[in-house]
Amino acid sequence: MALFVVPLATIMMTKGYRRHRRNWIVAVGIFGICLVIAGAFLPYIETPAAPSASNEEVFVYVAGEEMPDAPCEDLCCPSLISKADGSIGLHIPPASIVTTLGGIALIITHIGNLCTCAACRKTSGCPPGDL
Repeated sequence: MALFVVPLATIMMTKGYRRHRRNWIVAVGIFGICLVIAGAFLPYIETPAAPSASNEEVFVYVAGEEMPDAPCEDLCCPSLISKADGSIGLHIPPASIVTTLGGIALIITHIGNLCTCAACRKTSGCPPGDL
């Protein structure tokens, strides 16, 4: 997703900045792009609590056997996990939170560009299809 979002957002922010010269829009957009990139790399950053590659066990499932009770924790997508007391909880990994905040920042950038363009059309007569 980041491979599509980052170039597109960069092109559109550059185009909007050349026309309207609003620094805050570019700042929020760059912040959003940085968060999207960080969210893409966050699942691959090894934390101290994570087991090292040499200690990992290979999971092999044989058809017809029962699944082990080991909890499976997704590092990039929200998932339901069962807790020790039998209740079910929602696990939201940091990568999802960071990527969502980056997306919100890019939405704010887009709305800022649209509002600035609308104001430009009212005051200086920008053509409707220019941005």
